[in-house]
Amino acid sequence: MEMYSSNWGSATFWIFLAIVVASGYWRDMVGRREAQKTLRLAIEKNYTLDQATLDKILATKDRKSPGSKYGSGIFFIALGLGLATLGVFVRMGGDDGALYPMFGVGALFGFIGLGSIVAARLSSDEPPSKL
Repeated sequence: MEMYSSNWGSATFWIFLAIVVASGYWRDMVGRREAQKTLRLAIEKNYTLDQATLDKILATKDRKSPGSKYGSGIFFIALGLGLATLGVFVRMGGDDGALYPMFGVGALFGFIGLGSIVAARLSSDEPPSKL
């Protein structure tokens, strides 16, 4: 009976993930459709639109600033440190087998955060400043 419950759990996770991804695509599609509808109405009403207004209407996504990219990297590093600390506290509670797996998961998130910070630094249009 336990085999079926683990299969249902994994199936539920993948269904949830598919719904999240599909809803993101749907939101982008609706946004583009609304922008096109706005342009159609402007053309039908003979409004003149300057280039700045056109760019603002047709911009599907705002480019993330490097600060927000740094923020996500710092978040992941903090998450990794928190998970490693959780492993220490679980070990102090008596479960000796949890320390190294929690260190591994914490290191994974820490390296993801470090990679995000490096990617933000490399993708920034501004020249790097001295730290």
